[in-house]
Amino acid sequence: MQGLRIVASVLLALSASLAHAQVHGVHAVDTRAYGFMIGDVVPRAIEIEVERGWTLQPTSLPAPGAQRYWLDLRSVRTSSRRDGDVDVLRIDLDYQTFYAPIQALERTLPGFDVGVTDGTTVVQARVPDAIVTMSPLREVKLGSGGVEGERTIALRPDALPTMRGTRSVRIAVAACAVLVLLAFAAVVRRHAWWPLHARPDRPFAHASRALRRTDDARYDDHVRRLHRAFDASAGRRLFAEDVAAWLATRPAYATLAGPIGRFFAASRALFFAGDGAAARTILPVRELVALASALAVAERRTR
Repeated sequence: MQGLRIVASVLLALSASLAHAQVHGVHAVDTRAYGFMIGDVVPRAIEIEVERGWTLQPTSLPAPGAQRYWLDLRSVRTSSRRDGDVDVLRIDLDYQTFYAPIQALERTLPGFDVGVTDGTTVVQARVPDAIVTMSPLREVKLGSGGVEGERTIALRPDALPTMRGTRSVRIAVAACAVLVLLAFAAVVRRHAWWPLHARPDRPFAHASRALRRTDDARYDDHVRRLHRAFDASAGRRLFAEDVAAWLATRPAYATLAGPIGRFFAASRALFFAGDGAAARTILPVRELVALASALAVAERRTR
């Protein structure tokens, strides 16, 4: 038994000497250790100097998550660099504190053991605890009543709301509303929508709208409506022999000369020859409605 104790002591001493030989030093490079409040992220950085070729053992690093009831470890990052005859292994940790002190108070970030290895041997390096000072969100001071331990809380007064003028905003909104109304009025006028749907200077638009609403079986009514539109556009009764002169003064309708000619031919067959079937053959209802719509579109270009 005594021999086993001696062997164990020798092994521990060899292990310690090996760790000391491979790990030259552990240094904290924290940026600051005070002024943290509830919810703040507390960064911590550790540098471990080791023999060349030794690296950190990833499984020995602390795992992100809750460390204390008031402390979480958010992330762990590692890096390394060569510095003379040694390698410097760096560990960057981001903690987040959820402790709400009522006065400035020191809290401890826990230390941990981390392993370094050369691929076959693992030795441990101790990262020490770190002390940080936390500050309260609100001021706490001793009361003036003279009773030991009595405390009063002095809160900063609420910031007074500032009165901002809205005149420029209201002017801009009114100007935009006027522009929208003017633009909408222009669209209504151009397309002869209600209440300008019956404007006398848009006879084709009025006829096209009427033809789309009425029964397709009333072919003769369709022809009469479109005739009245031609008459209104010409300012007099327009007959087939007058179409060429009418088109000459209205180039916007020139591309519709063919359908217009068929319309007057269908009208002649319907009202003078009394042959409704022939009229529908010359210009079917669907083409008649399409002609009225095309005339309305051309009419918009002339206004």
